[in-house]
Amino acid sequence: MVNNLKVDFNYLDDIDIYELLLQGRILNFPSGFWANRSVAEAKHVAIKLLKYLIDEKLKLNKTDVKREVSKMFLTKYKLHTASKLFGRSAIRYVICTYPDVHYQPWQFKLDKVPKSYWANEENRVDALKYLFEIEMKWNIEDVKEKLCWSLLEKNGLGTLHNYYPSLFKIIKAVYQFEIQPWEIINGEVPNGTWESEINRIRAVKWLILKVNIPNEQIDRKIFAKYGLSMLLGKYYNDNTTRAIREANDGYIEDVVLRTMKN
Repeated sequence: MVNNLKVDFNYLDDIDIYELLLQGRILNFPSGFWANRSVAEAKHVAIKLLKYLIDEKLKLNKTDVKREVSKMFLTKYKLHTASKLFGRSAIRYVICTYPDVHYQPWQFKLDKVPKSYWANEENRVDALKYLFEIEMKWNIEDVKEKLCWSLLEKNGLGTLHNYYPSLFKIIKAVYQFEIQPWEIINGEVPNGTWESEINRIRAVKWLILKVNIPNEQIDRKIFAKYGLSMLLGKYYNDNTTRAIREANDGYIEDVVLRTMKN
């Protein structure tokens, strides 16, 4: 390694100087390389160097960037000082460098989003909407049927469990309309839900409409598939015919009036 290479930096552009640094032919950026520039110009140069590193030198794709870029990565490739222009945040540095790629803060595997970021409910909802609608391309029915905790973990959103104790709470936070807990296929129905006759009737009616098959074909396996095993076992003694008959014969309005009288 040549540490005392005599170079006239006046004849080199920013990329040439950075290349010498990567090759180990110089130990540091020249004196004043960053300090003698305005903040705007320094950021422009920092972005140019990171793009050169990722696109030209390392040829990383989007998945590689999310998996590999971190504070340690920037230090290894001599861009630690440049990252100071972005609050010493590797995540912010990358996002500013590739605005059209739409990297999201929670997608980076080695650098974690600060806890303060998730304390903001708008950030949490935006992240969940991005996952559901952009990454997964789900509609609301897909969300209710496919959402699970492992999906959130896989996509860097496992920490949201600290803010939402159930999948039902997550969906309610993202989509501000009426939804029932038994509609969340992989979720848990809150304790006490089935104590309400109204809820029992509504849930079985929902199941009947959901599967859209003749009532006599709705068996215990179908109740189990849609998370209604406990309802069927505890309140209908695993008798699907009884559950369906009560749902078909029971009018919600009558149950409400009867409850009010009691």
